[in-house]
Amino acid sequence: MGSGLNYLVNEIDKTPGVTGSWQDVDVSADGVPAGATGVILRLANPTTSHANIAVRKNGSTDTRTPGLGTENGGRQHTGAMVGIDANRVFEAYISTTSVKVYLIGYTTDSTDFLTNSVNKSPGTTGSWQSVDVSGNGVVSGATGVICQLVNTSSSNYNGGIRATGSTDTFTLGTVPRTYPQNGQVYQVCALDANRTFEAQIANAAVRVWVIGYFMAPVTFETNAISYALGTTAAWTDISVTGGASPATADGVMWLIKNTEVNNVESGGSRKNGSTDESYAQLPATGCAAFFAGLDGSMVGEGKISVTTIDHYVIGYARPATAAGLVYECRATATAGNVN
Repeated sequence: MGSGLNYLVNEIDKTPGVTGSWQDVDVSADGVPAGATGVILRLANPTTSHANIAVRKNGSTDTRTPGLGTENGGRQHTGAMVGIDANRVFEAYISTTSVKVYLIGYTTDSTDFLTNSVNKSPGTTGSWQSVDVSGNGVVSGATGVICQLVNTSSSNYNGGIRATGSTDTFTLGTVPRTYPQNGQVYQVCALDANRTFEAQIANAAVRVWVIGYFMAPVTFETNAISYALGTTAAWTDISVTGGASPATADGVMWLIKNTEVNNVESGGSRKNGSTDESYAQLPATGCAAFFAGLDGSMVGEGKISVTTIDHYVIGYARPATAAGLVYECRATATAGNVN
């Protein structure tokens, strides 16, 4: 079906019109083809008021409905991914129609999702711990993992994930509280041949939920590649040609980091040529995943409010043109849900 990650030029608002309950979201008329395995999203709270927003695979029994941080002005966002069923439907929960669920793109054969996410939070705090997902429906040969980090406390605590063997430390950052609790960010990273990655949490209140996984031709860096911007308050071209970037890359997975210790600041990414204003705040020290397409010259766009917001590329999508690069599988792992 082509690239494992497929991007629209401009995002589509798919926010449900009903609040306070899980609602079906049908993307079959939005350019998502039959056979797609999931959707690529951006979750945003453009207000300064607390609000809950969550997505899950249709048919899931996951009950988490975390929010997006609103401290120091609010207006925070995160990238997200979620599985869809054969009718191209996922589910979304919002506490107010002021928050937004934006469709960025869709995933195909080389990305798959668990019906019920799995809690893989380390039992040890304050250090990087190995996390093994080989017994959780993640197939042999998987190249990366999709995680949702949720803070169940009313205090801010750090959390993050990285590839086994990585020396990255910037992914460890604030998983924000959202009054009174349950803030969230999404992150992605590589899996090794044993299907392990590393996670660190500062407090047991931070939970690491495995949402899904990637396979070839989706590839990852062990250590993310920095593409720091020197221009603020304007969409700026970023040529993604460093690190191990494939010459045929048509999309990337960004990690955007706010290195400010005390201040929320804004950052965003979009496909080159898009008119989206997919730009909002990240918590102080926060790090979240975002997803965007590249043009034929491997150029994307980024925007920052201050130069202490950093863009990193952690992974790549590319057309599945070589024999043997696409795997067909469906995960059926389930797990009980805890907050």
